[in-house]
Amino acid sequence: MKSIEDIMAMAQNVQNELTKAQANLDGIEVEGASGLVFECSKECKDY
Repeated sequence: MKSIEDIMAMAQNVQNELTKAQANLDGIEVEGASGLVFECSKECKDY
C-alpha cells in the first residue's frame, strides 16, 4: 500500500498536469459553424 506521502505527491502531479492543460486550453481558438472565430480566454470559461 502506498504511503500518504506517495498519494499526496501523485495528487500534486495530477494538479500540475491539469494546470498545464488549462493553460493550453486558454490559448485555443475555436471556429464556430457560422465561421466566426472565438478565442478562448478566462472570460469564456463560464459559457
